[in-house]
Amino acid sequence: MRKSYLHILFAAVLLLAGCTKLEINDKRGESPISFRPVGRMMTKAILEGSVFPDDQTFVVGGYYNSSATYFEGLEASSVNVDGVTLWGTDPIMYWPLSGRLDFIAYSPANVAADTDATITVDPADGISATGYTNDGETDFMYAISTVNDCDAHPDAVPMTFEHALTQLVIKVKQAQEYTSEISGYSNIVHLTVDDLNLTGIYNSGNFDQSGSPQWTLTGSTSGSMGLIPTPVGLTYGEDPQMVARSLFIPQTLLSSAEINGHYTIHQTITLNGDYTGETTVEKSWQIPITVKLADYIATWQPGYKYIYELSFGMETIQVSARTSDWLPAGDEITIEED
Repeated sequence: MRKSYLHILFAAVLLLAGCTKLEINDKRGESPISFRPVGRMMTKAILEGSVFPDDQTFVVGGYYNSSATYFEGLEASSVNVDGVTLWGTDPIMYWPLSGRLDFIAYSPANVAADTDATITVDPADGISATGYTNDGETDFMYAISTVNDCDAHPDAVPMTFEHALTQLVIKVKQAQEYTSEISGYSNIVHLTVDDLNLTGIYNSGNFDQSGSPQWTLTGSTSGSMGLIPTPVGLTYGEDPQMVARSLFIPQTLLSSAEINGHYTIHQTITLNGDYTGETTVEKSWQIPITVKLADYIATWQPGYKYIYELSFGMETIQVSARTSDWLPAGDEITIEED
């Protein structure tokens, strides 16, 4: 109830400020601070795009003349003002009469609770996160913006959020058509990816945004993450299926970092002889999967997407790996495993 009331109050104040901007500024200190966030290749639940979702919030602080805390640790949520979606804090904050304000924000607002991290914001050093434990789904982002003259402030402060994490995408497909039928003979082949796992990856660390943003890895790489909950059937000619998409801490990949698992080839051979009648033989065999990630891309960088496409054949797997921004782009590297 309180949040709804504040949204109504915030919208009313912004409408008044938009209609009578000079009058509000003349009253000095009654113009509310609002934000217009965008994502540099934005994501919510790893969804692509650059529009900041209306239902997503962020935590923001404002620092006066590069040092003094004007406000800190406030959650900003969206409000529609005359058809325009802006974000405002709870409680509403107002522009100072003069001076400079540095704004530092991180998103989502619940990132600390979801990852067991301690988030620290400092006007000199920016954002840091200690004890961060990746859950594969929470997209940790940060944004910094400066208004040098608060007396001539913008209607809304632009906040461009950067990704602190790496996005991993796994796709699978069948390499060739193996089914054949001629008179008196048919060979039906189906391929099934039984299990895919990711091992040898660090999932905990500390983030420091000051200077050049970087991660310090902690913990071990002993864990294993299942990438598919159930077996995946393949059909030749279909577009590659995306079977996994997760977020990870950026890192230089160890030789132990790999995708492993098994796939099964199911074959049904039917012979229809004039004298012997129809004979059907069914057989299947399982083939191990081992993809050494460092053989394709050495380092996962923050804000990039790494796509590994596994193309399954009767005896071998072809691996295609490419790096792109959070939105599709980038060059492709194709390597065939023996």
